[in-house]
Amino acid sequence: MLQAHDHIMVGLSGGKDSWMLLYLLAQLKKNMPFPIKISAVTIDGGLIGLDTTTLDAQTKKLDVPFYLERQRIFEIVSEKKDEGSTFCSMCAKLRRGAIYTMAKKIGATKIALGHHLDDAIETLFLNMFYSGRMAALPPVLHSDSGYVPIIRPLLYSTEHDLTQGFKAISYKSVGCACPICPIHPEFDGHDDLKRMAMKKHIRAMAADNPSFYDSARTALKSVELSRFFDVRHMDRGHVPIFLNR
Repeated sequence: MLQAHDHIMVGLSGGKDSWMLLYLLAQLKKNMPFPIKISAVTIDGGLIGLDTTTLDAQTKKLDVPFYLERQRIFEIVSEKKDEGSTFCSMCAKLRRGAIYTMAKKIGATKIALGHHLDDAIETLFLNMFYSGRMAALPPVLHSDSGYVPIIRPLLYSTEHDLTQGFKAISYKSVGCACPICPIHPEFDGHDDLKRMAMKKHIRAMAADNPSFYDSARTALKSVELSRFFDVRHMDRGHVPIFLNR
């Protein structure tokens, strides 16, 4: 995942997960057997309320160069999103494009994101039940378009673990400036976001099953492709005929 002379660009949203990722990488850098460089980048989508002073102060505390990239993402999504839909999907695509652009601009060789095990499970279920495909979040994602790889060093950690770690380092999170984000002060309490609903389901399952996360972690790295309906992974000569209802 990490190689000598890598320049790791951390996507810093300002939330606990991205701060923990940046903090742990900064600590790891001190004891690495080879040199790496770390930078932090925040994409300001044009929303009112983003506290950049905390971002700047805490990255300096970690001795990590910090870049703030301002974009018209909120304005663009407001103009072009379909009526009745949420901002999230289009916003994520525009932010991903901005992150790739910044990586090229500062000469990063890898982009590090703070996704954790809960995110991977949520993504798997959301893709399965709402998109009709089996896909989660890989630890390393290689772009088909020639962009630098995305790495997710925290995928084996649960959200609870990161929450406890964040409390221990006594850093300050930066409140989300998006008005439909549940931690935004003007969030109206709506419950139609699919990911938030899925998060509740997962927490309920984890509460009933003490080995939930251990089993999920093992399952995500132990995929048996021949046990699904995808004919591309079935034994040749034994492809079944599916009868539609």
